[in-house]
Amino acid sequence: MALKSEVLNKIWLDRTNLEGGRSVTETCGNLYVAKESTLATPSQRILSENITRLREFFNPTSIVVIGASREPSKPGNVILRNLKKSGLSLYAVNPYAKEIAGVKCYSSVFDVPGIIDMAVIVVPSKFVIQELKKCVARRIKNIIIISSGFSEAGEEGRKAEEEARDIIKESGTKLLGPNTLGMLLPSKKIDTFFVDEYTLPRPRPGDVAFISQSGSISLAFMDFAKAHNIGLSAFVGLGNKLDIDENQLLEYFGEDEETKCILLYLETFSDGRKFAELCKEICKKKPVIVLKAGRTARGVSAAMSHTGRLSKGSDRIVDCVLKRAGVIRAYTEEDVLDYTAALSWMPPMKKGGVAIVANGGGHCVISADLIESSEDIQLRLAEIGEIQKEKIKSLLDIPISATNPIDLTAMATDDNFKTTLSVLAKTETVEGVIVELATLQGVSERMVKIVQNFFKNCGKPIIVCVPGGDSARKLAKKFEAEKIPVYPSLKRGIYAANVLLKRGMWLDRIKNFRR
Repeated sequence: MALKSEVLNKIWLDRTNLEGGRSVTETCGNLYVAKESTLATPSQRILSENITRLREFFNPTSIVVIGASREPSKPGNVILRNLKKSGLSLYAVNPYAKEIAGVKCYSSVFDVPGIIDMAVIVVPSKFVIQELKKCVARRIKNIIIISSGFSEAGEEGRKAEEEARDIIKESGTKLLGPNTLGMLLPSKKIDTFFVDEYTLPRPRPGDVAFISQSGSISLAFMDFAKAHNIGLSAFVGLGNKLDIDENQLLEYFGEDEETKCILLYLETFSDGRKFAELCKEICKKKPVIVLKAGRTARGVSAAMSHTGRLSKGSDRIVDCVLKRAGVIRAYTEEDVLDYTAALSWMPPMKKGGVAIVANGGGHCVISADLIESSEDIQLRLAEIGEIQKEKIKSLLDIPISATNPIDLTAMATDDNFKTTLSVLAKTETVEGVIVELATLQGVSERMVKIVQNFFKNCGKPIIVCVPGGDSARKLAKKFEAEKIPVYPSLKRGIYAANVLLKRGMWLDRIKNFRR
């Protein structure tokens, strides 16, 4: 049943969170979603206490690692070595060692001199509570509990987690975790991962904030991001969300000037209504991508064993609300990578008329079929006028029809692409371009500069597809180095272009479209 506008004004989550077990209204097939946001816009809102506190959390000047280990393979050793690169004042707590990795050790956090901004606790779960109590007594206001063995591990762990919550209550302490990778701030070289850089190279500093409820998904994305030149402003592992949750982080990164795109992997919502309200405000100025897992009965069961939280609620409702809030929803790790590159590096489209330029007829046929036949693709092949067609043909030294998709044939050279793109840059019906390259003799690395100049001169989004193996990947890396979205298949490139249109259409609906 179609979602009527009057129905959409109903409340989505009188739950108010998807895990709390409260009812969500779903009547006669109509999905009731959140009202217009009542939040003040970021420009009108005085920075909340949450943003102020998280600003302190992400800017420590002194850190103590509680549970530092002498064994190089142990998390307490890896984390200490990773944090040494930050150049911050660093301390270690290990009652059996005098020094680890060049960092002086203390028997207890009480023995560490001076003010400590942050504690990273990486001891066995049975010792976490006593160390947490010491940190609170020591007035350490920012704590990361790396250790697992809490609500995700059963009833005993759940009780320990509740005790930890009681300990920090009323203390003003911000706590990340437990059961988390912690955080990575590439520009500050603050890294609490218990995986070394040799095993997992870190992404470069950039403008994407990644918030994740899964360590394994996070590590895979880090590897992807490094390989495809996607830079991060921050990574934060939510863990069990004892204190800091996705809404607090969303609010913070929504205001963070270094962050231009926010990516979340979630299995559960802490407060679904607030999440939707925050997204609707933040999406007005920066894209938000969400991979919400736990969509099926088996997925919900897996989420429960992974995080110790129950992911309830109709996925249709979740999907509807995310769309209404302007969120781009991803369904696979591939989607996450593809959409992040497109939305970080290219502007949105408003109407979706695209031109396809290729040096292979097969590429043109497949792309036309995908755009014309896929129900979830809103792109359309732009109409190119006869004047523009004749201009393209007159400027080229090869016989072509210049009908969209434009097949420049296997004889095409870099200059043929350059000439065609120069005409499309001035063609009003063309809002974006998808360049599809077969790695043939006439195509060289000059294409990177040609595509770069097209975008620089006209501002129209441009997506590149380079299907193939090693030779294709070699060329693709050249595009990625210049922050040009490039994809190993035609389908992935077209879907990436489509999210630029989805974002533009949403911005246009709320009268906030910006090129």
